[in-house]
Amino acid sequence: MNHCLLSLGSNDAPEASLEQARELLKQRFQSLRWGAAKKTEPIGMPPGTPWFINQVGFLYTSLSSKEIRSVLKEMEELIGQTPETKEIGCIRMDIDLLCFNGKVLKEKEYNYPCIRSLIKELLEDDIVSGRP
Repeated sequence: MNHCLLSLGSNDAPEASLEQARELLKQRFQSLRWGAAKKTEPIGMPPGTPWFINQVGFLYTSLSSKEIRSVLKEMEELIGQTPETKEIGCIRMDIDLLCFNGKVLKEKEYNYPCIRSLIKELLEDDIVSGRP
């Protein structure tokens, strides 16, 4: 089984968008577990961009990284993300495959302080609860 670390982010109806993304992802990946969702300041976005809500999750799957990225892209589009809205800083849903089998795939996003903090909390929770 492959193990994957995902991140979700939204600044356009973020609570509803994250809830929709979590539901779609859970339907596809039953092993998925989530860390806390947190409001975060936009990084590298146009001035006046609304704050985000971000969340990270961990899952096991038999899919390849290419297959997972394809599924995530479809889900983003289903939730309403378009290239046009992304260009103006309106992010309905951004789902990134941050790591695949321990390899960081999205270096920039993985190293955002807010994402690192969310990852740390998720991993600490796993250690305390005894989850692998």
